[in-house]
Amino acid sequence: MTYASRFSVRFSFLVQTFFGLCLCLSQGPAQAQEVRVGTPVALAAALAEARGGTIILEAGDYGVLELARAFPEQITLRSEALHEARFEVIRLTGASGVVLQGLRVIDGLAVTKGASDVTVRDSRITGNVYLRNAARFVFADNEVTGGRYGIVLNFVAGFRITNNLVQNVTEDLMRITGPSSDGWIEGNILADVRAKPGTHPDIIQFMHHQGVTPRNITIRRNLMHDPVVRGNVSAQGVFVSDPGRGAQNRGYSDIVIEENLINVAAPNSVFVNSSRSSVTIRNNTLISYQGGGGNIRLIGKSFGDGGPQIEGNVFKELIDKDRLVRLGPNLVYKGTPETRLFSGPGSRWQDYLPILGSTLDRSGMGAVGFLADLQASQKPGYDGPPLLGPSWAQ
Repeated sequence: MTYASRFSVRFSFLVQTFFGLCLCLSQGPAQAQEVRVGTPVALAAALAEARGGTIILEAGDYGVLELARAFPEQITLRSEALHEARFEVIRLTGASGVVLQGLRVIDGLAVTKGASDVTVRDSRITGNVYLRNAARFVFADNEVTGGRYGIVLNFVAGFRITNNLVQNVTEDLMRITGPSSDGWIEGNILADVRAKPGTHPDIIQFMHHQGVTPRNITIRRNLMHDPVVRGNVSAQGVFVSDPGRGAQNRGYSDIVIEENLINVAAPNSVFVNSSRSSVTIRNNTLISYQGGGGNIRLIGKSFGDGGPQIEGNVFKELIDKDRLVRLGPNLVYKGTPETRLFSGPGSRWQDYLPILGSTLDRSGMGAVGFLADLQASQKPGYDGPPLLGPSWAQ
């Protein structure tokens, strides 16, 4: 057993021991307060005693953190210096009322088994961010890098994924499965899959579970790009995939994909398989400098009173062999080189700005509102929040 493994086991044991001691010895509820700790032992003691409040973590290594407690009041674990409080891994198993702020996590974060009301912000995480059977999850202003997946949301009810940087994973940058619902994904930079041959990565992938599909989810104002083909593998964009079979299969509903900037070299920038009429794809700008993506593809059976509504987008091609679409005005640029339309190849948001006087410039189509707001955020005197990625990484 390595030193890191022995240390992790030891710290987990200390946390459990302190919880047991304090439950036995406590004579009454402690008031929410702010405490400062500098060692794993001190953190374990503070967590065992706390009903809520803030625990400030000095710089140092804190091993493995495992929490299975529902706190009566919100408790915040905050690094005193940004990213200087380091954990090997964090597991919140049935925990609730927990805020993690400014931490560095070396080998992934798991939120599972009924965990709820969990917020993670301003943190740097290597490895997967994995959720299963969780509710009311907020993930904001974080960096996620280097795992097999970026963020996995399995059976999560109520989530907000905003202003994160997710990059350099080997499969999907984000995966949403089963009855996950009531989600908002905005202001994220999702970029650069490092997939191996034989895998089929996506930037955001939706998947069914036994015919139950995610619903009521908005994907808005994100920058997504994977323009480089590595080993004959590159990521697709937003992939709303097979809804499954059986009596529960009702297709995808209440999905909104709007004002996103997408550049992938794989065949599908936006893909929808089996949907109700409440799927909307609008005001997105799709670039395809490598020639593979830049398109919207629809396949499969349409449920309800029609297929997806597609309007206000800029894309190279619409592929709809089953004639599912309810089509509004869009700018389709197939046959016109991107170099005549866009300011760059699509790895930065500035690349999506139209060349002045071009067909794109005159059309008013695509993510024009988002691009205008991004331009305004670069001007002197702007004091609003960053519109893309973590605020601390600007």
